[in-house]
Amino acid sequence: MEKSLAQARALREIERAMDTADIWEAILAITEAVDALAYTPDTTPQVETFGLMAAPPARPGLAPIFARRAQGNLLRAGVIGAGDLTDSVLREIANVIGSRPWAATMGPVYLNETVYQPDGTFYICLQQHMANAQLKPGSEEAIRHFRELRQEPGDGERPLDFVWGERVPFGAIRRDPEDGKYYTPIYEQGVTLYEPHHPHLVPGEHTEVEPPAAPEPEAPAEEPPRWADLPDGHEFAVGDCFTDYSKTYMVISAFTKEAQTRPPALLGEAYKQV
Repeated sequence: MEKSLAQARALREIERAMDTADIWEAILAITEAVDALAYTPDTTPQVETFGLMAAPPARPGLAPIFARRAQGNLLRAGVIGAGDLTDSVLREIANVIGSRPWAATMGPVYLNETVYQPDGTFYICLQQHMANAQLKPGSEEAIRHFRELRQEPGDGERPLDFVWGERVPFGAIRRDPEDGKYYTPIYEQGVTLYEPHHPHLVPGEHTEVEPPAAPEPEAPAEEPPRWADLPDGHEFAVGDCFTDYSKTYMVISAFTKEAQTRPPALLGEAYKQV
């Protein structure tokens, strides 16, 4: 019963989005216009105060939730497609309007609908179909039915591979799996390419960039000295570490190495096991 209700709710939301698509288009246009105005440089004469130019007051735009809700309903209505928005925006939309957990028994999976797996991976439906075990998101069999909504890698991480249908953001780098080189979109709005094109085939939309530098390997951690290797009279400072009989100790109070200070004589007083 619960699954039937979820299916009916998803269909009802699509029908409602189609009936109100013109309203959502107007809402999206308004939010974009207000945001554009909010970020337009203020030409009002500035006032000099104590030799400094007073900064103009900030112009707040509309909350992004309004734009995401409008975009989500336009996706449901089929007015815009998954390739019109970046993956980060699509993930935000899924959080705003909701998405269904994928299951082989979930019934119809609708075009532009976002589903998620138990590991938190999100996918957007590229082709409406009836869910089944053979078309599990992320599988080779479902490559034309779902596309993973990926996150940009962090600093020092390998750039993502190019995939058809993704709106690659301006400034993002993708590796072309066909020639192994790296490219970034030319246009500020980003670039979406569809099969059979690859970035190297459309130099008017992408520019080749140098491969990101690999992060410097971290120096291996220095092994603490062995108690037996240190001479008698060695001065231990707070924070020093040493090993003795496969156990590691950290100094918590300065002391001198002598036969009578060997662990566990001063355990908890001059050093602790770590």
